[in-house]
Amino acid sequence: MRAWIILFLFLPLFLNFQPYIDEEDIYFEKADTGYELYIRQKNGVKSILLTESQKDPQKKKTNYGLRTRQYFPPNGDEIRILDNRILHTKYEAFFLVDSTLENHPTLGKAFHFYLPEEVIFGYDWTRNGVIHIHPGIKVNLRLFSKKYSDYTGQFLDQWITLKFSYSENNFRPNLINDFNDLSNQVIIKSENDSLEDIFLSITDYTDPGELAEIIFIIDVTDSMKEEMPVFKKIFPQLISELKNKIDRLKIGFILYRDYGENFIARRLEMSENIPEVKNLVNRLGILGGMDIPEAVNEAIFQLQDYNFETQNPLAVLFGDAPAHPKPRGEITRQKALQVVDQQNIKLIAICLPFQ
Repeated sequence: MRAWIILFLFLPLFLNFQPYIDEEDIYFEKADTGYELYIRQKNGVKSILLTESQKDPQKKKTNYGLRTRQYFPPNGDEIRILDNRILHTKYEAFFLVDSTLENHPTLGKAFHFYLPEEVIFGYDWTRNGVIHIHPGIKVNLRLFSKKYSDYTGQFLDQWITLKFSYSENNFRPNLINDFNDLSNQVIIKSENDSLEDIFLSITDYTDPGELAEIIFIIDVTDSMKEEMPVFKKIFPQLISELKNKIDRLKIGFILYRDYGENFIARRLEMSENIPEVKNLVNRLGILGGMDIPEAVNEAIFQLQDYNFETQNPLAVLFGDAPAHPKPRGEITRQKALQVVDQQNIKLIAICLPFQ
């Protein structure tokens, strides 16, 4: 009889533990070497463990908590209780578990996870693997009624899809101010903006006429792996719309990377051979750029070597990182701006969030 009374007393708690995480409860943003994930605290949830799959109701398949290969502060100092044993994640296994709430400017009280680009699950003697973290991938949230992902309480599994949340934190520090300093106009991509539409909007900055000269100044480092395919895809349509307004169209490119790469900034001559230009765009590759700032000033300085026919040529800069605050050579911000002024160039800058 006593056992039935205890079960009756705890049954309402079991029935009430039905939290659900909505999209607006999730904040996912890029960090320099990975991603930040914030989950709004819901009633009754005291801890969250990220797992590679959900619990098998048939109990025939073991599922595993996600781990990082090295220590990261947001989760590396957490505790996990497993089989009545306390695991100190800083020293034993870097589980992605959180029982410590933080104040988030959008979500309020929230759990915080740092996700490197690769996380692991399982062990050498069990089923194991690597999961590559990126927007669009699904991870499982295991929501616990007790701290430290303690299975002596209740838990509930829920899949979520990682989607970027946009704020100023999605842009490299000083990027917007840096591009503002360089250009006549800055276009800042927001969460709801289509990147294809932004690239097509370049036609708005060209006037109908006999001749237009446009130089694309492009960051070709690894951080552009999301944007470069979009630019390649939309480029033929962009050219078509420009040709509808302009009789003669000359297109040039300045590609830039960073100090220590196989090139800092490379200028490609303008061409009216549109098939050749399209072929060049299709062959553009990305590589390098391990630190944050890039050789933006050096790229803009390359504009001085063009012999423009028009009085107001257009340059379109797009990237996700600011220039180095201290140059490692002779090319300074002042010299870059002098070239823009002397050549009477209309410079449009597109600020992209880093992925």
